[in-house]
Amino acid sequence: MHACIGALSQGVPAIGIAYSKKFKGVFETLDAGDLVIDSRCLTIDEALSACDRIYNEREKWHIHLSERVPKVIESVLGMLSGLNESMLSR
Repeated sequence: MHACIGALSQGVPAIGIAYSKKFKGVFETLDAGDLVIDSRCLTIDEALSACDRIYNEREKWHIHLSERVPKVIESVLGMLSGLNESMLSR
């Protein structure tokens, strides 16, 4: 999962082969839940088909991530800034 987070944060599409429910939530923060393949409930053929689909959509996902990641970073930095200001005003 951490390698996927690193890739996604750089705008690189990555397929998350989920072994827990955490994957979907992490990917959803970037509106990229469709990049998760849940190994707990898919057959091998379904998982391979999903990999093919995602691979064929990689350019679309690259564009999506290049637009979405900066917004998420801005949001996180805004929260941290607000937290910092709150702590300084005590």
